[in-house]
Amino acid sequence: MNTLPLSHHATVRSQQRSIPPLVADLLDLYGARQPAGRGAEIVYMDKAAWRRVRQVLGRAAVAALRPLLSAYLIEAEGGQVITAGWRCTRVRRDRSVRRGR
Repeated sequence: MNTLPLSHHATVRSQQRSIPPLVADLLDLYGARQPAGRGAEIVYMDKAAWRRVRQVLGRAAVAALRPLLSAYLIEAEGGQVITAGWRCTRVRRDRSVRRGR
């Protein structure tokens, strides 16, 4: 998988919150994107993203990864991840904004 450019803060938060690099890579490749303010984007998994992952990795892999993919990333304009965490609530989204990659 590719390696995301992580800020120092994102590296520390990923370690503190036990978010594996594989999860960050899957979010970057297949996750939905929404504006998070100040030019940043929140990257998370929605139904369409789950379908994309299932097509590539298969049903069994998605079942094994499901608990891990409630994570989210906040990416700056240049693509650098500035923080990461676990979603406790749903992401409110604007349907007019482009989703996925």
